[in-house]
Amino acid sequence: MKNKFSAIGLAIALCIMMVSVTSPWIVETFAPAPPIEEQAVAKILNFKDKLARGLKGEQIETAKSDFSFISILNLVVVFFGAIAVVLGVIGFVQKENSRMSGAAITIGASAILFQYFLMLAAAVLVIAIVVAFFQGGGF
Repeated sequence: MKNKFSAIGLAIALCIMMVSVTSPWIVETFAPAPPIEEQAVAKILNFKDKLARGLKGEQIETAKSDFSFISILNLVVVFFGAIAVVLGVIGFVQKENSRMSGAAITIGASAILFQYFLMLAAAVLVIAIVVAFFQGGGF
């Protein structure tokens, strides 16, 4: 098989891109999240409590991060996306078909970037809800 690195990289990249694009539905199926309104209210109240404790001079405890289904899924997507990129680069260096190796590199990198785009979109949504809450006088 002439294009073994590129073909394996492209197969991994396509599979992980499907996982990356469908990850919101995968997470919703296996680990449903509470409604966004409840999450936003909890974050705002937590922020309010920390701000009040900080102004009083009390010690603020740091939240412990735990692994959730979404964090594990993000890790898997990034890991296999990086493997696809590496295999595409190896295929390119081995002078395999440049279209196949380029597709493996591009699709693998796109899968990784799509995960971060989803996180960025969620962060912007939470910030917009917090700003709307404070502008509405609900504090």
